[in-house]
Amino acid sequence: MMNLVLHEVGQPNVVRGNALNKPITQISKAERVDVILTNPPFGGEEEKSVQSNFPADKQTAETAWLFLQLAIRQLKDGGRCGIVVPNGLLFGDGVGARIKKQLLEECNLHTVVRLPDGAFAPYTDIPSNLLFFDKTGRTKEIWYYELPTPEGRKKYSKTKPIRFEEFADCQAWWTDRVANDRAWRVPIADIEANGYNLDLRNPNRGRRPGPPAAGGTTRRAGRDRAHDPRQARGARIHDRSGRMTVGRVRVGDVLALQRREVAVEPDEFYTLIGVYSFGKGIFHRDPKPGSELGDYRFFSVVPGDLVLSNIQAWEGAIAYATESDRGAIGTHRFLSYVPRDGRIDTNWARWFFLSEPGMDLIRMAAPGTTIRNRTLAIERFEALEIPLPPIDEQRRQAFRLDLTSDVSRAAAQSLEQTAPGMLRRLVPAFVDGLLSSCGGRLGSRQ
Repeated sequence: MMNLVLHEVGQPNVVRGNALNKPITQISKAERVDVILTNPPFGGEEEKSVQSNFPADKQTAETAWLFLQLAIRQLKDGGRCGIVVPNGLLFGDGVGARIKKQLLEECNLHTVVRLPDGAFAPYTDIPSNLLFFDKTGRTKEIWYYELPTPEGRKKYSKTKPIRFEEFADCQAWWTDRVANDRAWRVPIADIEANGYNLDLRNPNRGRRPGPPAAGGTTRRAGRDRAHDPRQARGARIHDRSGRMTVGRVRVGDVLALQRREVAVEPDEFYTLIGVYSFGKGIFHRDPKPGSELGDYRFFSVVPGDLVLSNIQAWEGAIAYATESDRGAIGTHRFLSYVPRDGRIDTNWARWFFLSEPGMDLIRMAAPGTTIRNRTLAIERFEALEIPLPPIDEQRRQAFRLDLTSDVSRAAAQSLEQTAPGMLRRLVPAFVDGLLSSCGGRLGSRQ
């Protein structure tokens, strides 16, 4: 409210509430507006009741996608919108591709401004973008403008944030658009042919300014590798010495979210799971009759699942389901992932995500500054890039880590509290050692 007053909005009319609570088809023409400026929350998740307010083929838990649909619906003909979105929205497929198709067909998405890393630090390190569109017709072409970080800087921070003056060149370019080392134009036919992927690299400059981090690459270069079909498949690439290197893959390309919904019967008894933090595994709650479970959705857990708590994954609540977990169920807060094909071992994936580099990635997918806001965003998690050794090496590595875990627990009960911390220190060394033997490294942290 104070911010609006300081910007000369003398009598702001602010309605407090969840803008997503109303069915989108019930937004009448009288409720539509001329201008929308919005910075929707990244990584938030909405309940099924809110998702049902959107078309069946465009329902998702990710708030950024829902707010984009809302903006499209709420604009008047001729209206215009500026919205902040995470990178995951640009390259999202499936439901995301359908929403972007709607955006491009119903609106003129004329500009995408790629913001530098850390633009919203310290609140989130997730790379972000500004989308500008209006309701003047279909999109025919999209202009991209890549805002550089200041010379000598790799990213922004809390003490050195992005400043308004740094948009001066973009503002000057805005009214006199020509392609240059920061700006380029993409025809809509190219976007459609590429499955509505909007995460396009700058053809006039190979990567963003700033030297690569030691032992790795810049985030932009990481995205470029994701478009290399050899890397996207986690193939074995050989360097000049003939040693095998390890490719990187998107999590969503090798792991699939498995939702096995359970129809709860009032008179049946059910065992609910929980997942301890710090990699301490799955635990079982006392069995309860279905009549006492409340009005929640429940899903079965199957041995071999990679199970993550979406509210505590950032603290290591990540586990591998075993035979002892068969028949147990969990709420929607527990995400079960299974391999899409034979390229990844879910037990190895558990150990990798519990490693220091893996936890760095998990925390990127669960932004926020307080515990209640650090929800693991499914689409952001599936967009993470991870190193992927050969499947036999993954299984060997997981076996060694399982053995280390078992021995440490059997050695003495007194180690029960310290063993998880010890294991988390050992895992990066094990995984790094594995990748080094293949001629690769974990590389820079994302």
